[in-house]
Amino acid sequence: MRKAQKQEVLEMIQTLHQAHDEVKNYIDRKNYVLAQDILSQCQECAISIGTVIEKIEGEGLLRIENSVKNDVPVRKEIAFFSYKASMWDALESVYSVLCVE
Repeated sequence: MRKAQKQEVLEMIQTLHQAHDEVKNYIDRKNYVLAQDILSQCQECAISIGTVIEKIEGEGLLRIENSVKNDVPVRKEIAFFSYKASMWDALESVYSVLCVE
């Protein structure tokens, strides 16, 4: 992707961020018709972004698929259960060390 094309896509994404703020404002003011109109425009903008990327990078977008496979971390979740409720405090040292976020 060329620099100018990348800049165009980034500007479109920035426009979407601004539109989302406007949607929130209209919903807060209970103006659902205008919020719905802006959401429709956001959808058209998102389709335009996808079209630009497909035109430049191709429809297969193998890089995106590989990025999802290789770059997005998988978070493991573990559940600890004691065999008796009275033994729960014995597991505290295990789950307090592993449950660091």
